[in-house]
Amino acid sequence: MCVLIVDDEAPVRRPMARFLIRRGAQVYEAGDGAEALEWLSARSADVILVDLRMPRMSGIELFAKLEATHPELAARVLFLSGDVSQLAEPGNTPVPRERVLVKPVELAALEERVAQLVAERTAL
Repeated sequence: MCVLIVDDEAPVRRPMARFLIRRGAQVYEAGDGAEALEWLSARSADVILVDLRMPRMSGIELFAKLEATHPELAARVLFLSGDVSQLAEPGNTPVPRERVLVKPVELAALEERVAQLVAERTAL
């Protein structure tokens, strides 16, 4: 399984990357949405973990670009958010709530959600 982690904070990306590598995944990292788009222009990923708020290109902007140009990749996105207040009110988050992991992400929950997303895709 190939996972792309897109987050502007290396201290957030690295523990998730190490954890997923120990679980057998190939993991790549990008510091923002623009870097992720560049990476995805030459490769694909089974799961794309994307922070909602980043400089240069946010996770929402990245997701919108993927939906417009590569909907099959947009379906592989799970979002990360450290702003719990953003998720508190219904309708405030322009992404499906079931696809959002709240930071700091519990690694067991990360593993479960990544496995669930991959299982959902392979069942189609």
